[in-house]
Amino acid sequence: EITLGNNSSLNLTLAEEAVGLDEVVAVGYGVAKKSDLTGSVSSVSISAFEKQPTIRMEDKLRGKVSGVQIQKPNGAPGSGMKLRIRGINSINGNNDPLYVIDGYIGADILSVNPNEIASINILKDASSTAIYGSRGSNGVVLINTKTAKSGDSKIQFDAFYSIDQIGKKYKLMNGGQYMEMVNERNSAVNIAPQFTTAEISAVKASGGTDWQNEVFRNAATQNYQISFSGGTEKTQYYLSGTYAGQDGIMINSNYKRYGLRSNINSKLRDNFNLAFTMYSTYEEYRNNYNQNGRMNPAGTALIYPPNLPVLDPATGNYTISPPYGPIAANPVYIATKSLFDNHKFQTLANLQLNYEISKGLTLSVLGGVKGIMYDNPYFKPTPFGTSITNSEAGHDNGFGWNLQNTNMLNYIKVFAEKHSLNITAIYEQQISISRSNGGWATSFPTIALGYDNLGLGATQHTSSGYQNWAIQSYIGRLNYTYNDRYLFTATFRADGSSKFNGENKYGYFPSAALAWKLSEEPFIKDLDIFQSLKFRGSYGITGSQAINPYKTMSLLATDNWDTVENYSYNGSMPRTIGIGPGIAANTNLKWENTAQSNVGFDFGILKGRISGTMDYYYKKTTDLLMDMNIPMYSGGGKITQNVGSMENKGFEFLVSGVLIDKSDLKLNSNFNISINRNKVLSLGKETQILTNGGYGTTTDPLFILKVGKPIGEFRGLVFDGLWQTSEADKAKLFGKVPGDCKYVDQD
Repeated sequence: EITLGNNSSLNLTLAEEAVGLDEVVAVGYGVAKKSDLTGSVSSVSISAFEKQPTIRMEDKLRGKVSGVQIQKPNGAPGSGMKLRIRGINSINGNNDPLYVIDGYIGADILSVNPNEIASINILKDASSTAIYGSRGSNGVVLINTKTAKSGDSKIQFDAFYSIDQIGKKYKLMNGGQYMEMVNERNSAVNIAPQFTTAEISAVKASGGTDWQNEVFRNAATQNYQISFSGGTEKTQYYLSGTYAGQDGIMINSNYKRYGLRSNINSKLRDNFNLAFTMYSTYEEYRNNYNQNGRMNPAGTALIYPPNLPVLDPATGNYTISPPYGPIAANPVYIATKSLFDNHKFQTLANLQLNYEISKGLTLSVLGGVKGIMYDNPYFKPTPFGTSITNSEAGHDNGFGWNLQNTNMLNYIKVFAEKHSLNITAIYEQQISISRSNGGWATSFPTIALGYDNLGLGATQHTSSGYQNWAIQSYIGRLNYTYNDRYLFTATFRADGSSKFNGENKYGYFPSAALAWKLSEEPFIKDLDIFQSLKFRGSYGITGSQAINPYKTMSLLATDNWDTVENYSYNGSMPRTIGIGPGIAANTNLKWENTAQSNVGFDFGILKGRISGTMDYYYKKTTDLLMDMNIPMYSGGGKITQNVGSMENKGFEFLVSGVLIDKSDLKLNSNFNISINRNKVLSLGKETQILTNGGYGTTTDPLFILKVGKPIGEFRGLVFDGLWQTSEADKAKLFGKVPGDCKYVDQD
């Protein structure tokens, strides 16, 4: 209540509800009131992260959504994150969720500036994701960017600048301690001392080299955005330019991103409007991913001798591995002389036309295109600085483009005030084409020439590639609400993929969901506890075609990257490139299928100041697409097959609260916890499969898939401490001495 007094008018601002039950959130191919959702959908408020100084969207989501696991694989500048929704569904296939930006399916999340995001909604259960069919098996992340609004022209500038540093350094021996330890070790195994007393004293006086200090640094992250917006009631515009830069805490590593975005909305007639969105980004990476083993500066900084200086005072060159054995490469040498660069330019453009045919019936036609070009040169110096013939350089480049067309009819009708109907019918198609070229060479006359001119290398190789695939989809969805209490959703999608053959080309993905607004029932209202209470239940099937094209075809291979597999005719050298069987064909390949059931509750109490959700889900994936070994007597190699099954089950809980809500102080808090249990149910005829997972070697794999166990278990020796002096005799049986690593004897 406000007293008018002598005022002739009052300026009032309505306070936002603590729980926006009438808030409109994005769902697949449309929007819905939050209170009318039948599936498991998590909405992230932009106000929850708009002031966080990060340049990646995934950083801003960490810890804010239940059932969503976000991990950073490495600390390289500009590196993306691994986002998993309700666990891992596939062994060989991609487990990343589907990203939909402004209606374009399969957009690149890494290129989006977080400052340009207007809303994020995450679809988790099959009822929500089934409308995306084969694309939605790993969950869906819907992102809408900021759009134009009518009103006076406005200029807005956002900026942040932050400093990053290594969280903690390892406590290691200094140079003198290291030299004394080496001598003690030599004495224990009856080897002459490596260092003299004078050499040890000299290093103690200088302090030696802290290699962690040499390769790590404090680094800056910065982000700038300027936007222009405005328009009339008929036409609105939004234009923004962005720059993001991040220096790595590892020397000679960085990331830069330049972006330009434009959104235009125009009402051409009362029943006809269009929306145009386009954004372009250019990204540069320098040394932004891990180098393996002894070529990794972070790893070598922990094992390179601390008694050696960065530069040899006698020659001015980088110190190399000492004559008593190549322990590792000089960390500073590797960090500064290695060049792994990535350059990527991409553009995404969407044009959507909306035509209201009659009251309640609307036709929407969307056409989108995504283009990408990349160029990735690299130079790897000789590992230990001993022979220039070991240097290597390469160049990979290519381009690709995707076309998407979505045609949607939507009908909304309310009957007799209690019956509400929303019907959607969609025909959609998408095509993807990509080309690539690559080359590498070795043995360069000087250390840096190979980066720009592979022709100077003594040994040269080239390669090229081409991929073309398409998908065609038919989609239907029905939403029915009775008396604003009982809600029903049914979805059916048929996807046809060019990656499969014949009868297996199409996959069919149905789903259904029910919801009951208990808070609208008199027996709940009389409790005077819940401002909102809703029960949800759903079941549906989604699929995956996450394999490369041409897996159903027999492919030839040249093996020209490995001269061991090439052929020598009449003893002639060099060997001649030979062509022989490559990947084996499997014409019977079909879709991976994931069936998921979900039950949950949404609630709001204390006049909406406290709200939350609870969900339990079970997912079973069958017909897993896996690469299986072929016996050598059948030609060897691998073949992709539908083998086995796995499950994910879990529980999610999230609660949000408005603790303080005053004009001069607002305090919001939320808590979420999720539990996921993964298990391999079947591997076909096998009980276990060894795999290198892209790491290690094929002869000594690092990972094991085992029936009854979770996916991704490590395989290796079990560390059991160190051999002690009292165990010298037993250690000798294993060829070890006290101080060596001891492993559990499994035999």
